[in-house]
Amino acid sequence: MLSWICTQSESLPAMVDMYAKCESLPAMVDMYAKYGCIEMAMQIFNEMPRKNVLTWNAKQNGLAMHGHGQKVWAGLLDEALELTKAMPMLSNVRIMGALLSACKENGNVELPQEILERLVELDSHDNGVYVLLSNIHCINQRWADVIRIRRLMKEKGIEKTRVKCCRGGWQSS
Repeated sequence: MLSWICTQSESLPAMVDMYAKCESLPAMVDMYAKYGCIEMAMQIFNEMPRKNVLTWNAKQNGLAMHGHGQKVWAGLLDEALELTKAMPMLSNVRIMGALLSACKENGNVELPQEILERLVELDSHDNGVYVLLSNIHCINQRWADVIRIRRLMKEKGIEKTRVKCCRGGWQSS
């Protein structure tokens, strides 16, 4: 059934108008993105009269879930960060984490510094983004930056989480 729905783009404007009235467009973007109808999810997102944090998250998560994160941010990382600044709501740790992952994939070591500033502004205590940021600098042998990130983590009381491995050993994340 959903594959049929994914092909019905000619009725998209009427559908967007109908769902906008009941404020369920974020759910529509989320549903289409999760089921792999990325083009339809993007069309709905682009046609939306008002976007909120739910819609932005649905779009970002859907794209990332289906491996489109690198395609979306490849060569557009600066523009993506500017987009997060232009959003009418504060971006969250997930969005910043997605940007950091794209930076790591594309070997961008300059933009993570600006993302760090945004994380500090958000007062984030999510250990994953700080560890990812530290790892980006480590991969690129930017040891002073690694030390600075680790020191910031310590000051904020952020620790790396130790997770139990499936084989019974411990592994840091």
